[in-house]
Amino acid sequence: MQLIGSCLEKKVLPLVEAGQQSEDQNMEDSRLVRHCREYANRVFELLDESRDLCESRILVLDNGTGYLPRRLAEGETDIVAVELTDKLKKSALFLNSYPSIVYKKTNPLLLTEEFDLIIDSGILCHLHPEILKVYLPRLARFSRRKMILEFRHTRPWHLRLLSRNLDSEIECQGLEIFRFSKNDILNLIENSCDMLLTERNVRGTSVLIKALRKAHSSRRLRSDSG
Repeated sequence: MQLIGSCLEKKVLPLVEAGQQSEDQNMEDSRLVRHCREYANRVFELLDESRDLCESRILVLDNGTGYLPRRLAEGETDIVAVELTDKLKKSALFLNSYPSIVYKKTNPLLLTEEFDLIIDSGILCHLHPEILKVYLPRLARFSRRKMILEFRHTRPWHLRLLSRNLDSEIECQGLEIFRFSKNDILNLIENSCDMLLTERNVRGTSVLIKALRKAHSSRRLRSDSG
């Protein structure tokens, strides 16, 4: 997590510096800002806004820009945005503060609170598969209704070469993006997390998935917590 946080700092802190210098156009032209905007649009394609953004408590595994939490906060929601470092927490507060967003510097592996909806902003694909296989079922236990997560597909070698430039736009040197096959994702969500994989949003090598809590799992979660 520390490596991921350090990498994100290198990407996000220049946006804060540009904002402090009132160079709004430089911020708008930022590759990271464009990626965050596109990512948020894809997340919203998987949302039922009348349900998910109405009196909901939402957890966002944020990347330090606060862009996705700010979009979600425009509904009737309470947002907790987890940031990996103090600098990322401060940058998100500067770039996208909002009354219903609480930015927390914490390790998402230590999550102990329940949320209606949990959304990954691209953090999880940097976790080693063996770590993710342990962490994701734990994360799912604290989702009352739904999770939206990003994975990367395993690709044939010639497609990996063609997509290398795309990946390099949003990853940090020395920070690896791990890839999962469709069967790996299905097994992880439906067997390990005991949720239903209901929808996919594919863009290049990236796939956003929507996972819904099974009815019996929801009852068991309430029983365990009560």
